[in-house]
Amino acid sequence: MAECLESVLGQKYIDKEILLIDDGSTDNSRRISEKYAERNECIQLLCQENKGAALARQCGLEVCIGEYVVFVDADDYLADSNVLGHLVEIMEEGNADIVCGDYSRLWNGKLLPAKSVNSFSHYSPETEEFRFCGFFSCGNLSYVWAKMYRKSFLQKKGIHFCEFRYSEDKLFNISCYLKEAKYAFLTMPTYVHRKNEHSVSYQYRKDSVETWIGIAKEIHTLLLEEKKEKQDNLVGYSLVFAAAFDAIMNENASEGIYSSVKELFKHYRQDDFAGDWFVKMSQFKRVRKVPSFLWRLMIGGFSLCMRWRFYDLLVLGMRMMVKMRIDESLSDTGKRE
Repeated sequence: MAECLESVLGQKYIDKEILLIDDGSTDNSRRISEKYAERNECIQLLCQENKGAALARQCGLEVCIGEYVVFVDADDYLADSNVLGHLVEIMEEGNADIVCGDYSRLWNGKLLPAKSVNSFSHYSPETEEFRFCGFFSCGNLSYVWAKMYRKSFLQKKGIHFCEFRYSEDKLFNISCYLKEAKYAFLTMPTYVHRKNEHSVSYQYRKDSVETWIGIAKEIHTLLLEEKKEKQDNLVGYSLVFAAAFDAIMNENASEGIYSSVKELFKHYRQDDFAGDWFVKMSQFKRVRKVPSFLWRLMIGGFSLCMRWRFYDLLVLGMRMMVKMRIDESLSDTGKRE
């Protein structure tokens, strides 16, 4: 956590307000936060009791007084001392609501640059290519980190964090997109995201299926409210990626509540809402605009197997992907050599 705070305090951009949200931490984070708050007038410590990352971020949004908002997780840090200045400059130049920067992942001591925003920023935001690459295959748009938000935009559009205890950032950012945020992009390293196997992101979650289906339903509701039904593949992609990711997590978790990956797939398929979407996504015309033949094949094939309940074939395919490290090759950082 100290590295995170030093990276923020060390920013050359002077006019900054730092809010530390302690969500009932059980390590020494609270003590570190108190020491930094005592020494730095720009730091304010706020405490809540185990409400989750989503409500911690929402707490910060409601308290902050600045126009520009940046989220930094305690395990992570800003890439250099000029990040905030560059983000503000791009925000002001483009009169943007959200600025997205490049980032890296720190895996086992190795810094791996993720796919650049250049991989999708050249597409028009109204296109299927922009949505798929930004939120799924590249994924940059899904995370709240490595970004700067205009607070007045969030307030005007009534955008807030939901109460889901994980993956809340994807729903938050899809809300921004569907409410027509204006984007700008910064093609330089802005953020380093550290792999922490004890964090929520890397732990098996017993309510994962219910949570992801709940998020997909919220996206569906947003589409109807904003009259963006033609963009409803956002729901289908979310469920396909969620089921595939959960399968990998469940396979590696001894405490998984499902006796097998097959049972997990059944759980997804038996839900009426999710089941209907797997049927829809099995129609290959749904994915014809996905800018990669391999992705089109995998999404269509996965959905087809779910539609016809070919669970054994799906399990075999998933295990082959992991064994051949195809899942790594398709990730935002590629194979982790």
